[in-house]
Amino acid sequence: REPGVISGQEWGKINLAPLVARATAIKASERELARLDDESMEALGGTILLLTEGSKGVEIRVGGDTRFIAARPVDSPNTVGAGDIFLASFVYHFLQHESYVDACEKAMRVTEDILAERIDGRG
Repeated sequence: REPGVISGQEWGKINLAPLVARATAIKASERELARLDDESMEALGGTILLLTEGSKGVEIRVGGDTRFIAARPVDSPNTVGAGDIFLASFVYHFLQHESYVDACEKAMRVTEDILAERIDGRG
């Protein structure tokens, strides 16, 4: 995302290769990946890529391995911050020595639970 630019109105490719190379895990959507230049896309090969697909779930790419963790759809009136909740939960579980697949699965369930609380008026 570009500061001061409305999402969806960005243009051009960006180089984040130096940042990507320092990361263990990256969470992104297809739209966000489409903005990366070739060098940045190549650098993603050394990370755990969490490709978010909204209410469908998350595709995990690590090297040549690809897995999909399905979401349990929650009809929440407010999904603001769901990606941040997911990523924070993933990082927490991963740092607890969970596998990246288990950490992703747990992060999905935590995110769903928090969104469900919003439906019940508790969040």
